[in-house]
Amino acid sequence: QQQLDAWSGVIKSFRDHLQWIKYYHIRSTKGKRFNSDIQSNVIRVGLALYGIDNDRTDTITSLKPVLELVSHINQLKVLNPGDKVGYNFSYEASRKTLMAVVPIGYYEGVDKRLSNKGFFKVKNTMCPIIGKVCMNITMIDVSHVPDVQVGDEVVIVSRRPSDKNSLRNISVLTGIDPHELLVHIPAFLRRRVI
Repeated sequence: QQQLDAWSGVIKSFRDHLQWIKYYHIRSTKGKRFNSDIQSNVIRVGLALYGIDNDRTDTITSLKPVLELVSHINQLKVLNPGDKVGYNFSYEASRKTLMAVVPIGYYEGVDKRLSNKGFFKVKNTMCPIIGKVCMNITMIDVSHVPDVQVGDEVVIVSRRPSDKNSLRNISVLTGIDPHELLVHIPAFLRRRVI
């Protein structure tokens, strides 16, 4: 409230002495709740552009996630029990496993903390990441995906909030704020606005 009171004083001074200033803002997306209390005519949006609400307990906004990050399977390989995968052999197959190699890694924004515990989605099936996330590739277990083939689409980050690989669930799994996860998606990746 002290900040809001100080802001109101600044705006009064601007309006008295700098009438040419058209826009005033102090609010982020969450500031919307203070509409009647704040002298402001613009809202600064960040996560809301992606349809993400950073506060799990706040229900003031009904946002729909829009970000989806996809890649494609570029190799399939059968692992036998005892075969090891990834740097430092961090994964060992306990059964016959169909592994898919996906050409995306931490250089493209897949957090290394997802190694051996994250998920990608293939044909609406959640596929666990096996081994360590590499710089430009990640391996997943696709043993339970029907008719899986090289070239199949792989959803890296899902826009469905309930999916294990939604931005919110990745944030919970890694302990990393959604803001940080989003800024690690590099500018060179092709964007398609739908």
